[in-house]
Amino acid sequence: MKRIGILTGGGDVPGLNSVIKAVVYRGAEFGLEVMGIRRGWEGLTHLDPRDQDKYVRELDRDNTRTIDRTGGTFLHSSRTNPAKMKVEKLPAHLAGRVGQFREVKPGVVDVTPAVLENIQALGIDAMVVIGGDDTLSYAPALERAGLPVVAVPKTMDNDVRNTEYCIGFSTAVTRAVAAISRQRTTVGSHERIGIFRIFGRDAGYTALYTAYVTSIRCLIPEHKFDLKKLVDLLVTDKKNNPSNYALVVISEGAIWVGGEVKEYGEPDAFGHRKKVNIGEALSDEVKRLSGEETIVSDLTYDLRSGEPDFVDKMIATTFANMAVDCLAEGRGVDLVAMGRPEGPECYCASNHLLRNHLDKLMGAYRSVVIDNEAGMEHLSRRTTRDVDLLLVVSDPTLIGIRTALRIRALIGELHLTVKASALVVNRVGELPGPVAAAITDGGLRVAGLVPEDPLVGAFELESRSLLELPDDAPAVEAVERMLEAAELQGASR
Repeated sequence: MKRIGILTGGGDVPGLNSVIKAVVYRGAEFGLEVMGIRRGWEGLTHLDPRDQDKYVRELDRDNTRTIDRTGGTFLHSSRTNPAKMKVEKLPAHLAGRVGQFREVKPGVVDVTPAVLENIQALGIDAMVVIGGDDTLSYAPALERAGLPVVAVPKTMDNDVRNTEYCIGFSTAVTRAVAAISRQRTTVGSHERIGIFRIFGRDAGYTALYTAYVTSIRCLIPEHKFDLKKLVDLLVTDKKNNPSNYALVVISEGAIWVGGEVKEYGEPDAFGHRKKVNIGEALSDEVKRLSGEETIVSDLTYDLRSGEPDFVDKMIATTFANMAVDCLAEGRGVDLVAMGRPEGPECYCASNHLLRNHLDKLMGAYRSVVIDNEAGMEHLSRRTTRDVDLLLVVSDPTLIGIRTALRIRALIGELHLTVKASALVVNRVGELPGPVAAAITDGGLRVAGLVPEDPLVGAFELESRSLLELPDDAPAVEAVERMLEAAELQGASR
């Protein structure tokens, strides 16, 4: 691999330039060239090989050195879907080739062959695509054609699947909180009900987090609300407030029971039409039902403008480094993400290093015992794998047994190789009836019970190692019996 292409698509968010810069800098450490594609997917559909300057720019440390200090995207953006291009909007050099492209529906064609031709002509070996759910939805088309693609999730809505965080979310919430805090004085001065409209076409994360930290009412697309009940709550909030005002934040896609989210204009490249301002619509209903005056404030585009906050800069840089590492190491990763359990196709640098060290240890010793103090975290990070015997230690409680059952399920979900597993119940002489029943119903195999041993408590109080326990200590004898049954004699000492 010699050259990486990078593009940004869809709406801009703070932090995009941090990704671009970090990809260039990290790529340079691997000796990789980085080619910037301007205006998102449009750069690969409209590119004329005879005139590349409009859509292509070679990136290096010099021309990206300061771009992370500002918001927006250094490479510019567009809402272009190469899989569904209107024939009437094709560039001149593609208009004469319409018959070569698959017709999706009358007047719409898939120009992916032209995209692949341009990628080949530019000498691009892999792509880093920065976008939301729409932009990233096209990336699999390139992967199916054999091009490695790593997606970097960005959107203020924070709704890209399989990641807990998308670049731009923190800055958006931070700005929304600040704007609402400032506008309290105006809403309060006029003793009105303040309605703040915020981005969130299908997901209400931005509105919900903003409402949570500002302690105001919240309306999100995932749950239709009772209009009359909401108005009653706002009127009550206003009366109970010494300053005689109330506030509510509403996602652009939220609607009340019996209401309809109205749209207007032509659908964009991904089929979305613009939504009528739900803040104004809600304002009309509040006035109609309560007679109260309102102030409507649109917090949408202001939240995506300007430089990113610390969180978005840090995550953008980290995502970029991860993306380049994956490509350089040929890991076959589709998406860099945060906060999800690591699956078979996921990559995490620290987990990767830990697994390599464990593999070396396992190759050097006859038996390796790994104490997973963090329990399920070790499994979800896939640092504990290729196990001959997994002993799950639980206390004699129903919660402990449920956790053991969840660990067994997680092994299957993550496709971990565990040849045998068994339950060890600690600090108990005889299992309580409900606990024994839960073990039987769950189909868990019990390796043995470790009794309450006064010596263990005494050693702990004296800060002595449990390895110094005498051979005839009840806990030691119980463990020895279990290991002998598991054909691991001698492994405990």
